[in-house]
Amino acid sequence: MTRGNQRDLAREKNLKNQKGKGQSAAETEANKGLSLQERQLRDAAKMREKQQLAAQKKSGGNNNTPGNGGGGLLTLGDFCAQFFHEKKTSLDDKRLLAACLTGTAMGTEGHIWYKFLDRAIVQATWHNVFKKVVLDQTIAAPIYTMTYIIGTSVLEGRTSSRELKNDIKANFLPLYIADCVIFIPVQIINFRYISKYYRVPFMFSISFVFNYFLSVYKHRRQ
Repeated sequence: MTRGNQRDLAREKNLKNQKGKGQSAAETEANKGLSLQERQLRDAAKMREKQQLAAQKKSGGNNNTPGNGGGGLLTLGDFCAQFFHEKKTSLDDKRLLAACLTGTAMGTEGHIWYKFLDRAIVQATWHNVFKKVVLDQTIAAPIYTMTYIIGTSVLEGRTSSRELKNDIKANFLPLYIADCVIFIPVQIINFRYISKYYRVPFMFSISFVFNYFLSVYKHRRQ
């Protein structure tokens, strides 16, 4: 074997070693601070997500429509509030339409927010779970609350600045506090154990009772 060939082989071996070290370092960094059980849960979640994504592609795409789901659930909550709590014999169609359109907007907001949050904070460690909950309740929850109050008020015909200010003043703080009481424990379960592909449907399923409360509270004086 010539010296030139020996140098080429030595160079290739050195490159392979450096590549192996880089991969090892990356794996170590990714697993930093995780127990064996947490790594296994993370890897299992990744595998489930890959399988779900493959199944969605095979069936022609993602059938999850968070906006429509949110609109349907908020409409159902308002329907139950009118029928069971207010005992109306004739339902307020304008209110139902307002709930449907506002719920669609809230569902879209939730889909965008959770997608961003999952990209920003990937690993489902307890530290990251609590970080997500804090961000969700301090950023997203106030936005949802304002969207609900303003959206339903405007679509129900309360469009003057005075009416909107009164609605916000009367409803924002109680609804936000109720949101925190209900959704902080729910979100801990959500961020820790629920796959991101089912996060919005899970949250809006849990939200049905809360939607009923929203409608009852906001329209209590009507």
